[in-house]
Amino acid sequence: MPPDPGTGKPGPGVLPPNPNTPKECVDVTDVDATPLRRLTNADYINSVTDLLGDVSAVTMDFTPELTTEDYPFRNKASEQQTPPVLTFQYLTIAEKLAQDVVKNRLSRVLTCDPATGEPACAKSFIASFAGKAFRRPIDADQASVLMSVWQVGRDTGASFNAGVEAVITAVLQMPEFLYRFELSPAVAGKKLIP
Repeated sequence: MPPDPGTGKPGPGVLPPNPNTPKECVDVTDVDATPLRRLTNADYINSVTDLLGDVSAVTMDFTPELTTEDYPFRNKASEQQTPPVLTFQYLTIAEKLAQDVVKNRLSRVLTCDPATGEPACAKSFIASFAGKAFRRPIDADQASVLMSVWQVGRDTGASFNAGVEAVITAVLQMPEFLYRFELSPAVAGKKLIP
């Protein structure tokens, strides 16, 4: 902890050093980078269920996750690879889920009435759905990209719902959904630590 330059004692709002802190931790000034964690298969299924409702009618076959004798858990970030076969499975499952939602329970994800204006409704849907999927508000770049996805889907499928289906498919494959980004909170004048 940085001392107050005038007194040599901890500054305001800074706790004095803990005498029980292990000596190897005393001089640590930086935090190691947090590994990027991919959702486990169970996390993925739970997340899409929270977002989309009952998805039990959709078959979701994933490549089995690797475990070791020393670490039998499936959430070890350093062991979570994303091989091409899993990437293809994410695509296939996202397409099935999006189609199922638009066909059976669009009201679960739609936050507006497209009759009041399709582009405005699409923006509202994108902000709400992607924000929930990404576990944080979306930024302007993400909103712009997803609005373009909606427009292409809408134009290609000739309906508002086709655009919604395209957005759901895209969001469920985006890194912001598939991975948990753990960032430290911003401190005035300092960068975020990944």
